[in-house]
Amino acid sequence: MSVKQRIKDFIKYKNISVRSFESACGLSYSYVNSIRVSIQPDKINSIAIAYPDLNTGWLLTGEGDMIKGSVVSAPVPEYVSNYKDKYLDALEQLNTVRVELSEAKEEINRLTHILNSAKEDTPNVPGSVRGAKAG
Repeated sequence: MSVKQRIKDFIKYKNISVRSFESACGLSYSYVNSIRVSIQPDKINSIAIAYPDLNTGWLLTGEGDMIKGSVVSAPVPEYVSNYKDKYLDALEQLNTVRVELSEAKEEINRLTHILNSAKEDTPNVPGSVRGAKAG
């Protein structure tokens, strides 16, 4: 397999277009399709900078894995890894409260309407509940 074909395999693996790959690496348009045998060290360097996960040894020789095996990273604190779940839980609670608030407003409006209707229907006569005074 040629360097050109390995680049195309990597592009397919990344699920990007050849043009996107060329652009990200600072390569000219149609550079990949113009590769004949190998590529210059400066181009390899540009590719390695744009795609640090690509194993350049594999790219040049076909030996080893396409993607570098180990990436050193700092451990992620537990509170950071749980952040997404906590955010989604809070968002769900917020939406529940919004629904409950909307329902409560509707109930207040319904009861206000009933109360206003009752006031209009109650005659203003002595001894009625409306006219009665606590005493």
